[in-house]
Amino acid sequence: MSIVTARTLRIVGCTHCGKVCRMDDVMGTDGHCPRCGATLHRRRPHSLMMSWALLVAAAVAKGTTRITGAAELRVKESDRIAAMARGLEAVGVQVEEAEDGITVHGGGVRGGVVDSLGDHRIAMSFAALGAVAADGIEIRDVANVQTSFPGFIDAMSGLGLNIEQLP
Repeated sequence: MSIVTARTLRIVGCTHCGKVCRMDDVMGTDGHCPRCGATLHRRRPHSLMMSWALLVAAAVAKGTTRITGAAELRVKESDRIAAMARGLEAVGVQVEEAEDGITVHGGGVRGGVVDSLGDHRIAMSFAALGAVAADGIEIRDVANVQTSFPGFIDAMSGLGLNIEQLP
């Protein structure tokens, strides 16, 4: 089982070039990015680790991934823990929702219909997950993606994903 706990994950991010590093990897750099030299700032660990990339990876990974210490995600644009749990269940992934996180039993995604609840991160996560789903994933309430990432459909199409906007 993979266990990720927000309280123990120490991450810093460069506001200039975007490089993300573990704190241990940049100790001794005097607080500057090893890539570009800009000042490093500590990022909120659970905001990074609850990103769509981690939950998408957990859905298709063999085994179980548990994320804890992320209760704040219940008060974002949507209750992101609940939204991801319902969405993953809708596409055939077994999950267990907790007050401060989620457990994902990976192994495969069959496809289905997901409501993003108007949350751009939820919508984009399931668009990416659609690339590996056995069947397509239809995502509802996605207008907000255009506001937060106007080039998302083009970027995903450039990676080979077939994203179709339905009327």
